[in-house]
Amino acid sequence: KKRISNIEQGIMNIEVRYSIDLKLSKIVRAKRFH
Repeated sequence: KKRISNIEQGIMNIEVRYSIDLKLSKIVRAKRFH
């Protein structure tokens, strides 16, 4: 197994958070328009 460095892990966390934020904002917008 290759050890994931802290920097790589941090980048992955940012990507995950960003995608979650996008999904949440889409849901919020959909709820507002309904």
